[in-house]
Amino acid sequence: MVMKKISNYILAFFFLIFSNSLFSQPGTVANHSKISASYGNFNGILDPSDRFSVVESIGDLNGDGVIDIAVGAYCDGDGGLNKGAVWILFLNSNGTVNSHQKISDTQGNFFGILDSWDEFGLGITSLGDVNGDGINDIAVGARYDDDGGTDCGAVWILFLNTNGTVLGHQKISNTYGNFSGVLDSDDLFGISLSIIGDLNNDGINELAVSSVNDDDGGTDCGAIWILFLNANGTVNNYQKISNSAGNMIGLLNAGDRFGRSIEFIGDFNNDGVYDIAVGSFFDDDGGYNRGAVWILFLNSNGTVNSYQKISDTQGNFTGILSNDNLFGISLTLLNDINGDGVNDIAVGARKDDDGGNDQGAVWILFLNSNGTVNSYQKISDTQGNFTGNLDPSDSFGTTVDFVGDMNGDGLVELFVGAVFDDDGGTNCGAVWLLSLNNSCQALSVNLGNDTLICETDTIILDAGNAGSNFLWSTGETTQTISVSPVISTEYTVIVEDSACYSYDTVFVEINNLPISSLMNDTTICDGDSLILIAGGGTSFVWSTDQYVDSILATNPGMYYVTISDGCGFIVDSVYVQVIPSPVVNFGNYINFCFGDSAILDAGNTGSTYLWSTGEINQSIIVSSSGLYYVFVDNICGFASGIVNVNEISQPIVNLGNDTTICLGDSVFLDAQNAGLSVLWSSGDTIQTMYASPSTPTIYSVFVDNFGCSGTDSIFITPLPNPDVYLGEDTTVCEKDSIFLDAENPGATYLWSDGSTNQTLIIMPDSAMTVFVDVSYSDCVDSDTFEINIFPLPQVNLGNDTVLCEGSTLELDAGNSGNSFFWSTSETSQQILISNSGTYYVAVTNQCEDTEGDSIIISLVQNPEINLGNDTTIGFSQIYTIDAGAGFISYLWSNGETNQTISLDSSIMNAGANYFSVIVTDSNYCNTTDSIIIYMIENQAINMQFGWNIISTYIDPFQANIDSVMNYLYPEIIIVKNTIGMTYWPFYNINYIGDMIIGEGYQVKMNSPQTLFVYGNAVTPELTPITIPQNWSFIGYLRQSSSSIETMLAPIVNEIVIVKNGDGLIFWPIYSINNIGDMIPGEGYQIKTVNSVILTYPTN
Repeated sequence: MVMKKISNYILAFFFLIFSNSLFSQPGTVANHSKISASYGNFNGILDPSDRFSVVESIGDLNGDGVIDIAVGAYCDGDGGLNKGAVWILFLNSNGTVNSHQKISDTQGNFFGILDSWDEFGLGITSLGDVNGDGINDIAVGARYDDDGGTDCGAVWILFLNTNGTVLGHQKISNTYGNFSGVLDSDDLFGISLSIIGDLNNDGINELAVSSVNDDDGGTDCGAIWILFLNANGTVNNYQKISNSAGNMIGLLNAGDRFGRSIEFIGDFNNDGVYDIAVGSFFDDDGGYNRGAVWILFLNSNGTVNSYQKISDTQGNFTGILSNDNLFGISLTLLNDINGDGVNDIAVGARKDDDGGNDQGAVWILFLNSNGTVNSYQKISDTQGNFTGNLDPSDSFGTTVDFVGDMNGDGLVELFVGAVFDDDGGTNCGAVWLLSLNNSCQALSVNLGNDTLICETDTIILDAGNAGSNFLWSTGETTQTISVSPVISTEYTVIVEDSACYSYDTVFVEINNLPISSLMNDTTICDGDSLILIAGGGTSFVWSTDQYVDSILATNPGMYYVTISDGCGFIVDSVYVQVIPSPVVNFGNYINFCFGDSAILDAGNTGSTYLWSTGEINQSIIVSSSGLYYVFVDNICGFASGIVNVNEISQPIVNLGNDTTICLGDSVFLDAQNAGLSVLWSSGDTIQTMYASPSTPTIYSVFVDNFGCSGTDSIFITPLPNPDVYLGEDTTVCEKDSIFLDAENPGATYLWSDGSTNQTLIIMPDSAMTVFVDVSYSDCVDSDTFEINIFPLPQVNLGNDTVLCEGSTLELDAGNSGNSFFWSTSETSQQILISNSGTYYVAVTNQCEDTEGDSIIISLVQNPEINLGNDTTIGFSQIYTIDAGAGFISYLWSNGETNQTISLDSSIMNAGANYFSVIVTDSNYCNTTDSIIIYMIENQAINMQFGWNIISTYIDPFQANIDSVMNYLYPEIIIVKNTIGMTYWPFYNINYIGDMIIGEGYQVKMNSPQTLFVYGNAVTPELTPITIPQNWSFIGYLRQSSSSIETMLAPIVNEIVIVKNGDGLIFWPIYSINNIGDMIPGEGYQIKTVNSVILTYPTN
């Protein structure tokens, strides 16, 4: 435990005799081991640039009898860039790692808020058991924390569990931890930390914290803060030591960065007050940034009594320092390892160049009692018997920490950090464990851990090492002693064997019944908080299910705490009342009904009040309209409110008298009071409504005028409606009897004949209409009944007629609903006939009256027509179709009604056109015929005697050149295309094959001729032409002439020259154009620079 470590420092003066048996030069390395990403059984994950190296012993945290360490990796990236982390390493006795626990922004149960670049873990020190739970606690620096300003820095007090996780924390910074010292931006408060013992004897160790860039007395002179802590980790008081404070005025230079390392060195000058060593690693004594160490002999208030500087030029130090060695970047107390009765120290110089650039070194300084150097031993890549493998830039010596003889082998152990070691990745960092030779084979003395006993208890202390000599702080000289202290007491034993001395201490604490520090019942304002501190004890159970010595109260209520220690417990409580700041809210206005009054309540019970009426109660009663205001005051603040009070008239509602209606009718209801809030018993919220109940119903309405209301109701009784149905209208024979029933018993009846009975019997002799009115009170219904008399059948089959051959004729006897008998024996109203002959029908009605008729049918032949065979015409042709003479009517498929129709391109489309006609003769017999006329486009191309260049805009129906041109043979001699293929009809040679749209052809003629090409005209702007490089023939695809410059503009930059069949040229590079317009039917010889695609532009 740290208390034991501190006691060891204090007890140095007890040693009177030291061993004369030297094994090796004190301070040299006997053996070493390494903890890194690759060594020491450490399987934690280190990332490149984590800088795992800041080492501090923290006692036996997990109680396994082996000392444990904390190692800072201040650039760890858990939770954000360079937030930092601390690794708790549980060691084996050989210095390897048994297990570990990481504390970071995301691990170890640490819930403090870290920001990127805080570098949590650059400074670490063990604090002993600050909160009295029997477990060592630590302080961790975060030099770039921004509380209160950029890079002001902060320190985190971490209350640990035995497994290395965080039980709780307290932050100390510009804004936390009750620290009222002034920190400026870039002070880097927390870059180095050290416990320095209990200076003020309050039972709690003090903490020294450096601000390496503090500007007291000059830029970056540096400073340290002595923090006198409370048990909860907050600051009780402080003392600053700098160029302008703490009795060290004017000793530092700008840029010294005093405070980069701090180490407790016990009561070095034996004045009863603990002393410290402070590194100033940019000190320029002897050269640039060589560094220095200050031995500060303190007063009990934390100020400096006197000092001794150790540097390249002071303090009797004769070791060789070079520029930029940074001597003093780290410090640790070694106790007396050379046996001269004076404690020694180790000092890091991380940029020492022994063995390689910035490999680093550690100086063992054997001190005199006045703080000067008696002698030294350097440990580096080339000195001090150190055989570990250091690489350039490892910065061995960045941190140092002494742990004594951790494995009982008589050697003392020293941890050394190498911040830029590359095991596992660039700048992952590492820690070296060096076992140092000393002047005496130390005995192993272990009185056990500090302990807690109750009053009147007895404990036996055993120093072991039977046969040795013993001296206890009680004066006893036996191996064991029995003690029963009445107050907490520290016991020390010195064990001597063969002139070698070892010692140990144990602190026996008396555990009295705990005393509560809870305050009396209290009051806080809403939004504030209160720290409730339970006081002394080892365990705490709050009614809030919290288990720490202090909690934060923000809610009202009774807070109970049970405070226990090993000897008993007490229960205490405090009631916290939370009073909100007054808030007055009446809303925009308050209404009251005419003749009533309104209550105005300012709320905030327990406050004081002053109304505009002069009243001072929480609520007042007002009975007139106006503005009212109130002032409200309590211990948490002041508020005021104003409200507009309005007197509102009460609405009057009259729905009228109760009434009756016929079932299915409705009543118009009006709540009046337009613009006010209305609610009907039906749920409707409109001013007016129609009520149509099916049963007797009360309708009520509620009308609200801002809280003042009126209401009314009406009772509506629906009467039944008679439902009269005399039946379907009917047809009867004369004098038939008909029975009619108006139903609805009990109603009143009035028939069309004046009778008033429910039923009526009539015997009509002609068609008639009967009606009846039926009523229940004012609810009336009526019906009519139509009576028709069956008529005698009237039969007419029409005049005698003819029937076209192959046709049919329908004969209809009429008189639907009667009976029928035809001469064909058929019995339907209509019959269908297809033969000549005389046809008769007899028709009998329901009254058995019969009438008949007959008709003569003659059979005639159908007319005949012939429109001719299907044919083909050109676009310019007119074609006439004749259906023949002698018919009474014509109907063509195009709607015309003449004997003949004339057809041309205005009414026909290219391709197949279908036409048909229906003709009718004088017998009204008709027949039909049809014809298909194919209309095709054509282009006439005039060719002269001799050579011609031609082209066509027609896509021929038959593309083969022989099909297009053979009818002109023998006038055609030969045809050539662009690539020299020929068509030579005289020899039946055709290498050209199909004509290609857009290609030109060279034709030699025996005589002038006109070539007709039949097919479909192409669309030029949709028909691209591929023109090969150099000479070729191209066609012109438009049906009208156009400027050659316009037509060939899309490819003008590729054209060399163009010729037509007459030898005229278009030579664009020389602006020569003898051709003028391109002409349909002509082809052109063209030479191009490259192969191109031509699409003729739109005219």
